[in-house]
Amino acid sequence: VQPATLTVRGTTSDVEYAKVLSDAESIDEGEPGLVANAGTTYTINDSDVHVDDASGISLLFDEIINDQGTDRTDLLKARTDRELGTNGNNRYYDFKYLDLVDQNNGNTWVKADQNITVYWPLPEGTNANTQFKLLHFADAHRSLSNDQIQTAIQTGEVETMKIKQVTDTHVIFDVVPGGFSPFALVWETKSSSTVDPGPDTDPTPTEHTLRYDTNGGEKLQSETKKISWTKDYEDLPTPQRDGYTFAG
Repeated sequence: VQPATLTVRGTTSDVEYAKVLSDAESIDEGEPGLVANAGTTYTINDSDVHVDDASGISLLFDEIINDQGTDRTDLLKARTDRELGTNGNNRYYDFKYLDLVDQNNGNTWVKADQNITVYWPLPEGTNANTQFKLLHFADAHRSLSNDQIQTAIQTGEVETMKIKQVTDTHVIFDVVPGGFSPFALVWETKSSSTVDPGPDTDPTPTEHTLRYDTNGGEKLQSETKKISWTKDYEDLPTPQRDGYTFAG
């Protein structure tokens, strides 16, 4: 009955969803999960409009969108390094955009009235003993313009999140009502120099992992060796993605 603005927010082709659960028993290894307390209620778009049917409430577990002329992943890495500093170690990053949405209502953004618990699948090459840090880019909301998101990443609030637990399958943490936007899961390994140890020493090798980002294509298995090695160009795997041809 009144003029209004419709904001359409994009996702990537690799978006995953996790239905809200009352406990973690049904969360599969390698899949994201979302657990809410009994009695949690949800409102639409930070309004007072309640979601009557909560069966569609889900965690949208998405990659970072980089197709608007700016590599936001590089901006996130740079800001993460500013926040954590550098110490000479090898640093690894897993960036995700998390949103709480109602899949029964066009993925409209919803807000819980209580904290909810997120189960982030362990990145490849990590385990329950990995020392993670989790950062939340609180101001970089998906609905902002490209320029606004760049500014939010570079100068907005960055919150260090408390990790409740790291299991054999997931990193577990709580998110406060309305506290969704990009997150960075970060871990490090010791850096080592390539040195000839000589015949009489027994050095502890450092694992090196080669990972493939197929930009929406089928997943390619990472390779890990306890020595540094050269991967010839002609030996690289060929990515596959529906509707696309890999040219080189």
